[in-house]
Amino acid sequence: MKDYKSKSYNKNEYVKSLYNLGTYYLEKINILNKYDYAISLLIKSDIEFALNVADKEYLSKSHKLFKECIQAETTINIEDAYDYNELLKSSQRWAESPSDKYYRMGLVYLNYYYINMVLGRNSDTAEKYGTLSELYFNIAYKIAKNLGKNKNFIADKLAWYYILHKDFSKAILLTERIQDAYAINTYATAMMLSDFPDKHIKAEKALNQANENKYNLAVDTTKSLLNCLSYLEE
Repeated sequence: MKDYKSKSYNKNEYVKSLYNLGTYYLEKINILNKYDYAISLLIKSDIEFALNVADKEYLSKSHKLFKECIQAETTINIEDAYDYNELLKSSQRWAESPSDKYYRMGLVYLNYYYINMVLGRNSDTAEKYGTLSELYFNIAYKIAKNLGKNKNFIADKLAWYYILHKDFSKAILLTERIQDAYAINTYATAMMLSDFPDKHIKAEKALNQANENKYNLAVDTTKSLLNCLSYLEE
């Protein structure tokens, strides 16, 4: 029994180490701000984007670490046919939250998609990464919902995949009821880029709400979007 507990502890620490290191590398990536990119589309201006060697390496390392982190606790591969109920049941014994791990992997693929899309690389490769990003975010969202965990931040990043993919209505649907300021910024971005009637009025109303929120940690982004909106309405 003692040996079993020791092995279980060691495995849990190994999984946590993989997760924390993967998160460390993922957060070190410093590529073109997605709001700057969106604003450049709105005002129809060119924007420079260059991928440096360090960011490419950080992304590759985070991908490898999160893949190992997931495989350390399950043989189920969500990129193939699988039983969701079996995954949900087994994942409740994981050392790291399953929704958090799949969310992080979704972020990795979202970065790959964003980079390939903005740089205009092979469209098939970009679409592959985009599809994987959507898959991992959807699984993370579903698990978080089933386990009663916060899913708003997952919905926000899934919405950004849809914005980059120009599926603005899906991004709006995901974020229109979320009251967190960062998600309001995302909603407003999708609305401004869409062809919806009164899109500027709806975006401005949401952004003013976020701008008045004293707990808004993304207030600089909110103000940038309001400034962009003023420019578009001139």
